[in-house]
Amino acid sequence: MKYLEQFSLKRVFDFSYVVDITGNVDLASGIIQNYLSKDYIKRVKKNLYVATSLETGGSIPSKFEIASNITNSSFISYHSAFEFYGYQNQVYNEIYVSSLEQFRPFDFEHNKYVCKRVKDESFVNTVNGVRISTIEKTIVDSIDSIKSFDDFEELFEVLSIIPLIDGSKILTYLEHVNKRILFSKTGLILSFYKDGYNITKYHLDEMKKNGVNKASYFTSEKHRLNKYYNEWKLHSYDISMIKVD
Repeated sequence: MKYLEQFSLKRVFDFSYVVDITGNVDLASGIIQNYLSKDYIKRVKKNLYVATSLETGGSIPSKFEIASNITNSSFISYHSAFEFYGYQNQVYNEIYVSSLEQFRPFDFEHNKYVCKRVKDESFVNTVNGVRISTIEKTIVDSIDSIKSFDDFEELFEVLSIIPLIDGSKILTYLEHVNKRILFSKTGLILSFYKDGYNITKYHLDEMKKNGVNKASYFTSEKHRLNKYYNEWKLHSYDISMIKVD
C-alpha cells in the first residue's frame, strides 16, 4: 500500500505516472498488477487507471474527471458539458468527450465514453480538475449537432434553465467556427432568449449579417420543418410549439 496515497491524490493516471513515482518500469508494472488484484485501483481502459475508495470499492474520480483524462487533449462537450454545469434535467450514461486524438468508445462502470474528434482545443476551461467546453461553445456546438426534432426540443429545455447567455461570447465562438448556416441557426434559436438574457439586437444583427443569404433547412428532416423563418432564411421546426421560458 506504499503508493496508495499518491494514487488516491492523483485519482486518474497512466503507466508513465507510476513509472515516475516508482523510478522503475518493472516495479511500476508489478505495482499495477498487484494493486489491480487487490482492487486498490481499477483499469478504465488500456493504459488508464483510477484509484478506488477503500470504503466503498468504487472509483474515486467522477466520470467527468475520467473523461477529461482519456487523452492529452480530451475535454467534456455537448450534452455532457450541460450535465456537468447542472443544466440537464436528466443524468446520462453516455459521456461525450472531444479530443484531438481519436479513441474507440468504451464502457466503464455503467458509463459509455464516446469520442467526438475535434481540430483544436479552443474555448475549453478547467473547472475543479475537469477540462470542459465553455458554456458558449457548448451551446453553439449543440445547435450545430441538432439532427432531429427531439434534439431541437431538448436544447430549448436546456437553454430555459441557463440563467445567462452571453451574446458577445457566443459571437466570438461563431466567428471562430465561421459557418454561415450556424450563424443563422444560432440566431434563430437565441432570438427567443433575447429578453432577460445577455442577447442584444446587435448580437442578433451580427448573426443575421453573417448567416445564410438563401433559404436553407435546419436539419435533413425536411418533412418536419413546418415553419419558415424568413428573417433567418431557415425552414425550421415551429418554435411556437415548444415551451420557451
